[in-house]
Amino acid sequence: MNAEEGSQNEATSHLDVGSFRTSAGQSRTPLLEQYPASRTAMETGIQEIWDRDIATVDNDLPSLHGRTHNKLPPVNKLPIEVLGRIFQIVRHCKPAGKIVSLLNSVSLEDQKPDLGWIVVSHVCRHWYLVASSFHALWTDIRFTLGKDWAMRMMERSGNMPIVFKQRCRNPGAYLRPSHDAIAQHVSHMQVLDLKAGSQTFNHLFPLLRCPSPILEKLELNYLRDTANPDDEATMDLPEDIFVISAPRLRQLVLHNFSPSWPSPIMDGLTHLEVRFSQARHSRFDGLDGVCPEYGALLNTLANLPNLETLVLVHVIPPDDDSEKHKVRLPQLRRLILHSRATRCDALLSLLEVPATVNAEIVCTSLEDSEEEFIPLISRLSDFSGGCNTNTKSPLKLVFAETGNRIFVETSDRRTEAIDMCDMVNSTPNIRFVCHRVPEHQFIVLDPIGIQIFEAVRGALNISRVRSLHLQLAEALPPWEWRLLDEQMPQLALLGVAGTSAATIAEVLPESSLSNAEHSNLRFPHLRKLGIRHTHFLRTRMHHTNLALWEALPVILGARQSSRPLMALELRDCTVRKDWVNMLEEVIRVDWDYDKGDFFGESESDSVGSEGDDLDVDVDSDDGDDVYVDVDVGVGVDADVGVGVGVGVGVDVDVDVDVDVDVGGRTDYSESVSYLEESDSDGPNFERYFL
Repeated sequence: MNAEEGSQNEATSHLDVGSFRTSAGQSRTPLLEQYPASRTAMETGIQEIWDRDIATVDNDLPSLHGRTHNKLPPVNKLPIEVLGRIFQIVRHCKPAGKIVSLLNSVSLEDQKPDLGWIVVSHVCRHWYLVASSFHALWTDIRFTLGKDWAMRMMERSGNMPIVFKQRCRNPGAYLRPSHDAIAQHVSHMQVLDLKAGSQTFNHLFPLLRCPSPILEKLELNYLRDTANPDDEATMDLPEDIFVISAPRLRQLVLHNFSPSWPSPIMDGLTHLEVRFSQARHSRFDGLDGVCPEYGALLNTLANLPNLETLVLVHVIPPDDDSEKHKVRLPQLRRLILHSRATRCDALLSLLEVPATVNAEIVCTSLEDSEEEFIPLISRLSDFSGGCNTNTKSPLKLVFAETGNRIFVETSDRRTEAIDMCDMVNSTPNIRFVCHRVPEHQFIVLDPIGIQIFEAVRGALNISRVRSLHLQLAEALPPWEWRLLDEQMPQLALLGVAGTSAATIAEVLPESSLSNAEHSNLRFPHLRKLGIRHTHFLRTRMHHTNLALWEALPVILGARQSSRPLMALELRDCTVRKDWVNMLEEVIRVDWDYDKGDFFGESESDSVGSEGDDLDVDVDSDDGDDVYVDVDVGVGVDADVGVGVGVGVGVDVDVDVDVDVDVGGRTDYSESVSYLEESDSDGPNFERYFL
């Protein structure tokens, strides 16, 4: 045995249980010589000592084993700073304090907060010591874990900047820990985020007059107690909180708090967000009493040249006769306005912002028409993707009309240009929502989607749009689709909903003269067509009165011969499986299948299937002709008489009398005849369509 092996054996010998017991026994041997040699003394005294020693060894072995085992993994050989940084990454991925629901929970009492990353401190003693002494881990104070954990976090954070968040669900709840305990940590508080009732804020505000030298974000959310008649819809924000010293305050977020305009706390802000809850009835602005005066609002904004985010929700006051001036916000990146359409339009006319700003405008109108929205839409031309700017053109445009509400989004991100989703997944460049508020809540006003869509197209540069998702209450006329073909020459993804699916289908096989010599199909770069929320039987072609399911295979078949589409996507449509099978003979179909209101089986699938209630009479003459009379009821009263000829070039006559009663409102009766050539590659619906 060489010296290196000897030293290794010596270093690991203490890990051997036998060696440990032997060395422990040898260390106790001299004690035995101190006792008399009589058998009685040996039995009564020494045996008890040995039993205690053996019990002590047995108790120490697990601890010894755990300590030695924890020192062997490579992760525990890392420096404490590195291991603490790893714990910080775990904290970011799995924050503590999130509420998780227990299995089959139905009430708030069945929910409990999750410890999240804190469980790493329970793995072993070494990790516990590292986590407990690493102050930066405990700076995000989570009150959902309870008062004890909140106090423990604040103690372990030391003097590190802390993030203090507490969201009370009950307006009458008290802060935990107490207001005084919170005030003691204001000096090293980086973020203060509170949602509570008036009682909590009335006790806390007097304690927030002390300096807060590192406070960067202040977010206050007032939760009104509707059971308390003394609670108002909003609270006034005291002018003296953090007025002594908050030099690093950059973000101020107020929910249902009415600040002074201007206020010392707003000096130097880069993020100003003031939100008031909407009045109970949308036709009335019940919060006009707390809105600032127009001149005061403009003066406040003029004193914030470094403002990057401005959010005003139900804050814009009604126009008055006061003298107004333009306000420049050269650093603004995000603008969010929620108010009446006329108020949003008036404020935008006074703001000078960069064209690259991401804008969200949600407006309402008491008018039945689109008159109040059109001037506001024209101002979109000054934002990102607008006709009056040199910014990037939008690659994706989403336009949806649902009831009295219209929703518009644009994006210039390339990832959105290849996405079929009917919304913008990233932060949109422009989000515009307009809502007409009728006199009575459940009245659906006449559609204005086509007029608004025309105004949006006129305000934006849509020449590079590659993805369009359009949902209108009325069918977009064919001539509008032809105009879109000229305005969106690079369109590759098109999603339509409702009756617009029929009008785009009529236009797809048409040719357009691109120049004097060549002609192309409409939308030459179109590769994927999506149809949503469409009833394939009720949606009928205008010039043929054929149902969409009958005409679409022919249309797509004609399209595939020159400018083929890659796929057809069907989502939330009322369509039968056999209709989809016909489409799949022409194009690849992506179908959600389990959505829609009505599903039928094809006749070929139904005949002879076990358990079907069918009356089948088969009369064969030399095997040439088979006549099948089928009476099928699948939510539709149908009497189908089918004559099928076996051979080449056989005439097939189909007489279909369909009586459909959906909610007692719609009746369809159709008699169709067509010629099918058996030597074709697929079903030929040419006469069917033409």
